[in-house]
Parts: sequence; C-alpha cells; structure tokens
Amino acid sequence: METRKQEGHFSPRGEATIRLESLLEIPIGSSSLEAAIVSHPHPLYGGTMNNAVVYHVRSAFLEAGIPTLRFNFRGVEGSEGEHTGGAGELDDVGGAADILNRQGFRPLFYCGFSFGSLMAWWAASQRPASVAGYVGIAFPTETTLIPIEALRELSPATFPSLFVVGKNDEISKADRVTELLRFEQAPTLTIVPEADHLFTERPWKLAVKEAVADWLRLQGRPPLHKA
Repeated sequence: METRKQEGHFSPRGEATIRLESLLEIPIGSSSLEAAIVSHPHPLYGGTMNNAVVYHVRSAFLEAGIPTLRFNFRGVEGSEGEHTGGAGELDDVGGAADILNRQGFRPLFYCGFSFGSLMAWWAASQRPASVAGYVGIAFPTETTLIPIEALRELSPATFPSLFVVGKNDEISKADRVTELLRFEQAPTLTIVPEADHLFTERPWKLAVKEAVADWLRLQGRPPLHKA
C-alpha cells in the first residue's frame, strides 16, 4: 500500500525549546479525519519509533485507511532533550496530539508498546473527549521504572480500548490491567500464546498486528489496503 510520508519535528506540549523527530504516514487516497499516535518502548532500553512491534501496529492502522504518527521520545536518536522518567514523555505524546490536531486530525487513537503504552494511556486519559480509542501492547503492570501508581488517580476511561499481552510476559499481566486501570466500558484483552514481553519471534509480532486489525474491524474500521 502506498503512503505519503512526512518526516518532520514537533515540540512537546508546553516545551517549545525541544524538538522531537517524527514520521507521519497517510495512506494514498485516504480521507480519514482520524489518526493514530504510536509510541515506542522505553528510551533507556533501546526503544525507538522504528521498533518492529510499533511498525506492525502502525501497519494495522494504515491498512484501515487511518494515518499514523510515530515519533522518538526526547533524547532518542534525532530528538532533543533528556529522558525524564515519564512526566516529560507525557508531554511528548501531548505534542504529537497537538501537531495532528493542527493538521485537522481528530479524534485520535492513542497507541503504544510497553513504556509507550503507559504514556499513551496517561495522555488519552487527560483528554478523553478527543480520543477515538486506545491500543496498549505489553502494558507494563509489573515494573517500578515508571509511575504506575499515578494511574489509579485517573478518571475511568470512556473510550474503547485494546490490550495485547504475551502469555509468558513477566512485566505485563492481563489480569492486572483491570486492577490498575478504570473503565466505563470493558476493554478488549488479547493474549498471544507463548509470547514474551518484547514479542521476540516474528509470528508473535504478526499476532499483534492481527489483534489490532481485528479490534479495528470491531470498531467499524476494517482493513482497506495492505501496508
């Protein structure tokens, strides 16, 4: 499937002095006013916007005709700034939403893998009225690296959500998702047999893409193309 690619930079919400590198992809012929932000894994452990799982999530959205924005968190590759442990990265996701809104895209899907899934949930929960949906891959329920406790203070999610977890993941536990987070509508939980936290094997990555595509179909956005 052909896409129009826009490489660029944007600033985190409230921090005009920092520039983050990004890649916006728009399916050729798409008239969608929706778009998806896909956030990458932990910056201190090799996470970038070119992560393979992030790429597969992006592909599921593009095949449904929905533009996607990937970006590098502060301090990663060509993005300026330094890792803050969560608060600054939340503003990074907010800046991604702002740049998409300025281009006329709304509502937005907030998506992420591991650390990125936490930042995406946090950002989506701050502005639920502008959220089309949420996709969290390997949401980190069992880590002390990021401020999980802050999630309990968030209002119940009013938007549809999908959580994809590996069966052998020691950092993300499906049953803990509903303990940590609050929902007004029940989330969709998909468990990938044998998969670990990083979805190391290619079949596991493809299973993630299939889970996202199936969920999008349930949301009334079936695949239109192959990306």
